[in-house]
Amino acid sequence: MSLTYEKQLDKRYVHCIYMGKGTLEETLQYVSELAQDPDFDSPFYEIVDFTKVESLDFGYYQSDRLMGKYMELGKKGYRGTVFISGSEYSKAMSKMYATVGDMKGLNLQVVETLAEAEKVIADYFSDQEK
Repeated sequence: MSLTYEKQLDKRYVHCIYMGKGTLEETLQYVSELAQDPDFDSPFYEIVDFTKVESLDFGYYQSDRLMGKYMELGKKGYRGTVFISGSEYSKAMSKMYATVGDMKGLNLQVVETLAEAEKVIADYFSDQEK
């Protein structure tokens, strides 16, 4: 499997890390697992770390299918995704997904480090508590 994920419930996010060659099918399976996980019934964010990804077998034309899954996840506690980009390839893919997600009404952002991603999430929840 080219992706792994770790729950960071105390920080209200799930940290997904891609390595090597990512596939659409395993990504859809991962999102389905989140949708069935009761830990994610309350508001949470997702961090997708693309710094170790070499390639993805899905792009713009498959993004509707993926974004549809995320829209379903939004019926639970999902609030958005922060992509951590590394290479020019992962940066371009992150920006493309963020743009497509934005057109679907999803909150997707691109940053360069885990610290930046955690700040985006902390700021979001801080604003929600005001």
